[in-house]
Amino acid sequence: EPFHYDVEPELAAAVCQSYNNAIARVVSKYPDRFIGLAHVPMQSPERAVIEVERAVKELGFKAITMFTNVNGRNLDEPEFWPVYAKAEELGVPIVVHPSRSGTLVGLDRLTKYHLDNALGFLWEGTSAITAFIIGGVLDLFPKLRVGVLETMCGYLPHLMDRLTEVYEMEGVDKLIKKPPAEYLDQIWLSANVSAERATLRHVIDRYGSERLMLAVDFPHGLGGAGESATDDVSNNPDLSQHDKERILGSMQPSCSRWGLQRPKTRQGRQAPRRRHKQTFTAEKGWACPSRSTAIPISAPTMRSMRSIRSSPDAGHGSSTTARAGRRRSTPRGPRSYCRTCGTTPRSSRWAGGRAGSGMPMRA
Repeated sequence: EPFHYDVEPELAAAVCQSYNNAIARVVSKYPDRFIGLAHVPMQSPERAVIEVERAVKELGFKAITMFTNVNGRNLDEPEFWPVYAKAEELGVPIVVHPSRSGTLVGLDRLTKYHLDNALGFLWEGTSAITAFIIGGVLDLFPKLRVGVLETMCGYLPHLMDRLTEVYEMEGVDKLIKKPPAEYLDQIWLSANVSAERATLRHVIDRYGSERLMLAVDFPHGLGGAGESATDDVSNNPDLSQHDKERILGSMQPSCSRWGLQRPKTRQGRQAPRRRHKQTFTAEKGWACPSRSTAIPISAPTMRSMRSIRSSPDAGHGSSTTARAGRRRSTPRGPRSYCRTCGTTPRSSRWAGGRAGSGMPMRA
């Protein structure tokens, strides 16, 4: 990740250009499946502005991504304002993401159990939101949109309560135009719908499901819901149907926010809004419960399926064979579309069962 803001500006600019060019090649090959986020050298705002304009106008990127601080400097520093002005001018959002490879508050103390993610990212997210609101950035750039990734969302009510107290008691009401919570129409947070199942309702009651994005983050073990993300939303009894559709995006609203059309399947139909649970049998191939037939297609090497988990209960991104340092080859066999839902096996990692055995396999 090119978040290393401590290198020379010339090198940083060259790395960001090369990285963005590589991303652009992927996006151009699959324009209905991916969007490009521009990495920019924030240690040199002048160079960052140039790269933002190039990435958006020439490469067709849809957003700018940056770390939650720049070498320990908060994002409300005036030196970064030209980058925000250019983003607002071009109509692209800014996406901020913490990083343990950059400056992360408390990293020297968060050395166990992946606490740099669980706690360090939380602090970085709150500091970035605070900088944009209390630092006056969103007043200066009222059309700027900000996405905060991999910090979860459950802290939002508590953060707004504390910022409101500062606003009312520390004279901040004379520095910014409105109470902190009223700036949230310019901010979106990624929700871990698995770990935050019991928290989502509280956040939505306070600020609405419109403020939330779906964090999948597969195959990481922390920060996103992984393969079960859509099911965790759909099966959450605390969420209304409206909230579920909002969080899942219903595909079209989420895509249009980034300037995309709803993606198509290989059969030319619009992609389904949610996937069915699928099973594999030697006789029928892949199928969903709503219909028992499937259409086999050729994929002899099945390159997208790289490993088989030894246990259905293994955490995403891990397996007994992977932990032992061994790689298991993927069995060859037919690949199918479900005739009803139009989907292929949804994960690049299989769980449970074995192809051709007739045993159920977790989709």
